[in-house]
Amino acid sequence: MSKIMVVDDDLSVLEVIKNALTRKGFKVVTNDNPINALTLILYERPDLILLDYKMPELNGLEFLLKLRASNYPKTMLTPVLMMSAAPTPTLINALNSIELVDFIEKPFVSKELVAGVESALKRFKAR
Repeated sequence: MSKIMVVDDDLSVLEVIKNALTRKGFKVVTNDNPINALTLILYERPDLILLDYKMPELNGLEFLLKLRASNYPKTMLTPVLMMSAAPTPTLINALNSIELVDFIEKPFVSKELVAGVESALKRFKAR
């Protein structure tokens, strides 16, 4: 069973995502604060991070840069599936340059989300 960490400042989104992924058999850890999530990753060691782009304390790109720059080999390369309501080509290119696994546009339906998570996990394990 894969462990997914979901980081989003919107508690209702966290609940919807947690319910959808839990129903499909994933173990889900949620956090509404990206700064706290960076520390929690060290203890939880998720197989995938589902990360919102637009958050007040630290946006998704800043989070990803801090994660990739960390000196913890078991977590610094954790695959990330970024979520955003308004992705721009510039943002997507910047994220892809730092080994983003994939991008999912909000709003999404649960089926699309689960398919995106499963696809991202398969691609990462194939590396």
